[in-house]
Amino acid sequence: MKNSNSFSTKMASKSSDELNSIISSGSAYLEEAKTAARWELEKREKDGRLAKEIEHKKNPYKGEERYDEFKKSISVTSSFRFRPIFTETFTSSSDNDLIQQTAMAVFKRLEWALVYIDSKHLEARRANDADKPWTEKIMVSITNTGQVRVESTSLKDTFFDRGLNSKCVKLFIHVYKEIETELKKAKLNN
Repeated sequence: MKNSNSFSTKMASKSSDELNSIISSGSAYLEEAKTAARWELEKREKDGRLAKEIEHKKNPYKGEERYDEFKKSISVTSSFRFRPIFTETFTSSSDNDLIQQTAMAVFKRLEWALVYIDSKHLEARRANDADKPWTEKIMVSITNTGQVRVESTSLKDTFFDRGLNSKCVKLFIHVYKEIETELKKAKLNN
């Protein structure tokens, strides 16, 4: 791995504020630790996570946070298996192109990174914190009959999901229906 030392893994789990604190700590940390912290910040700057974190600090109620009250009301489903997964299907009266556009708008609104798209599938990644590695993969599959299958899979090597996958799926569906309603109202007004 390029730019890696014995502290790199540890620094990847730190927030950007913690990394900046380590870098400016004087003699409190080893130079090797400070170097790993600098590399991690450079990596985050290159992949856009640092800018996203700064923007998040300026506008904290973006993305998932605007739905905090709804998320508290979700009854979660826990699961125990390697790479836990949760799936739910719903029906949309929209055509497949509009379903796809609406799903993309959901990912954008929730600030989940869209990583794959074709005519029948969309895939996004989400992280619990802006500066942490991806924690869930959200896959949306569209059938010709308007069925939309939403699946969330844990990306960590874990066997137990305390309901985060079910929250992701239910949040996606909630925001999807919200956006679909907004689009229909806008269409009626035009």
